[in-house]
Amino acid sequence: MRYETETPIYEVGGRMNGFCEFCPHPLAGQNGIPEGAIGKVLFPNRDGTGKYLWQWDKNNIAPRFGFAYRLKADSSMVLRGGFGIFFGNPYDRNSIQPGRAGFDNIFRRRNGLNSYLRDGLPAGALDDIPEEELNGGFGAIGTRFPTSTIQYWNEDRVLPYSQNFNLTLQTRWKNTLWEFGLLGALARHQAYNNININQIHPDDLAAANAPGVTATQKELFLPWTAWAGRADQIQLMSPNWGISNYYAATFKTERRMRNGIGWTISYTHTQWIDNIRFIGNADTFGTNYYPQSVYDLRNERASSASRLPHRVVSAPMYDLPFGHNRRWGKQWPKLLNAIAGGWQVSAINMMQSGGYIGTIVQGGQNIKGDFSFGHVLRPNLTGAPFEHPTQSAPTPNFNGAIDWLNPDAFAVPDRFTLGDAARNLPGIRGPWLFDLDMLLAKNFYWGERWRAQFRAEVFSMTNTPHFALPNTSVGAGNFGLITGTYGGRRVMEFGMRITF
Repeated sequence: MRYETETPIYEVGGRMNGFCEFCPHPLAGQNGIPEGAIGKVLFPNRDGTGKYLWQWDKNNIAPRFGFAYRLKADSSMVLRGGFGIFFGNPYDRNSIQPGRAGFDNIFRRRNGLNSYLRDGLPAGALDDIPEEELNGGFGAIGTRFPTSTIQYWNEDRVLPYSQNFNLTLQTRWKNTLWEFGLLGALARHQAYNNININQIHPDDLAAANAPGVTATQKELFLPWTAWAGRADQIQLMSPNWGISNYYAATFKTERRMRNGIGWTISYTHTQWIDNIRFIGNADTFGTNYYPQSVYDLRNERASSASRLPHRVVSAPMYDLPFGHNRRWGKQWPKLLNAIAGGWQVSAINMMQSGGYIGTIVQGGQNIKGDFSFGHVLRPNLTGAPFEHPTQSAPTPNFNGAIDWLNPDAFAVPDRFTLGDAARNLPGIRGPWLFDLDMLLAKNFYWGERWRAQFRAEVFSMTNTPHFALPNTSVGAGNFGLITGTYGGRRVMEFGMRITF
């Protein structure tokens, strides 16, 4: 049993800011701020706010359990399993700089540098923001330090955690290990991308963009309107909205070198559903990671862009049966053995399915009719989106690009509405990946201490290209086309290693 807790970050001067989303704004009805405006900036140890700007998560009990059971007396078959709860890092993003409102009195001079050096700084330009101005109305319209952006960490954030479990059967047969496993990881409160939550509700998009509605009137449809500039940015830093359900079935066989032959072969089949984008290689996993609407995160649930349904990795090794201490050539002369004996071949081969992909609408911000950034518009799905139902090796068209998605299966939504396509399209994946690396090695021996090995290595021996993802922006000229590759080039290396 394990217990973990971590205090929220705090700052001794009380200048780090938070934000109360639905508190009445202290200056509502003043300085052009609408009546009934909400949103209040929080500073530690002021206006009833305590030392911490978000709750101290103390409910973090992490049990762990594991077992191993010998099914046969000779230990040739063993069943293993385990379960555990694991808590993660509460600060997966920069945690101090975003809450800097009380420090952010930056002097800016628009004149040239010569004027700046000649005239010096105006009086008070580098002074701290006065204590009395660190209040709930800080940064609002009409105050001394107006801002258009409030960044904060939500008050009810908790530690991310994962429930991990596994069950594995291992057996030995004919000097070979055979392993069959089931495992899973159910993750909750995972870190989302930093996001501006000041968005017009989908039900209000048409009214906010009706004929005759001015930009100023349109701003009134935003939840938070008290800060300077058009379309106030209320940026929630790394909200722990993420949910992830991962399951896998695994198989592995391993034979240690015996009679000149050895191998490791593994296969993994996965099921993975989440509502956030895995932070990884965009060439493999895509870039569709913002929500279509912060008001309906349930529609973000889809097959993970990180899900690779099938993955096989094999690593065979083989000592060629020629030379001293081998099947043929035991009596070879030393010179012949030095040339033709003692060779070894090995390889690493990887084959995997492509990751799941989703689509967005190019220029969707204007079609949706919202001010704010940090979200996307998805298309309507009107037909079968995949050009290659077998998802086999891509074949370039007459332009040298690869037709991957069917443009006729996607339609731009009507203005001021949202699309119905999922975050990642069901059953639609990027190109599969194949890679084969090979090694040819020759060992030389002198006495009992000296050994040399010549190595000829070939990476991506088949020179199979790794095709990038297709363009996923509906409305782009090359939508649905794969126009590039990453990696996959054949590289050869030769080397000599001496061991003594």
